[in-house]
Amino acid sequence: MNWRELINGRQSYFNRKDFPVFEIRVDRVSTPAEIFYRPSPEFFQFMAATGNQMVYLASPYSSHGSVSAEKAEERARRTAALTMLLLDNGVNVFSPIVYGMGFMAKGIKRETEWWMQRDFKFVEGCDSLAVHCLDKWEESPGIQREMKWALSMNKNIFLLEDNHD
Repeated sequence: MNWRELINGRQSYFNRKDFPVFEIRVDRVSTPAEIFYRPSPEFFQFMAATGNQMVYLASPYSSHGSVSAEKAEERARRTAALTMLLLDNGVNVFSPIVYGMGFMAKGIKRETEWWMQRDFKFVEGCDSLAVHCLDKWEESPGIQREMKWALSMNKNIFLLEDNHD
């Protein structure tokens, strides 16, 4: 099965009831632009569950243009902060949002279709998938596809609940 078959197949809808949820508390320091995540006890359970795995971090971004540029930037900033928390705590994580934002900061942009081809391979290469549950993540077509891919490859899915919203 490839990414095109999964995109073109029947669209499933996944939500908070379908997978284990781990809370992450949010601390803001000095300005709204500075976001620091503080792990909760449930977060350590997530760390134990993922062990030495490579984790793909799915997170909402533009939702195919249905959110403002400011909202997309806020999502990217929060995903970068979560990615650092995971890395700082020994979780091997790949975040396509953080990766892509690095390119965009250098003036390099690619269309969604281009990213979907690569993201499928990244999901395939990771051991599990974690979803950064930002506001309206269930409505993100990209996250729904990434979850469908992960399930088709028999990978565990974890939800990282962001209590900031």
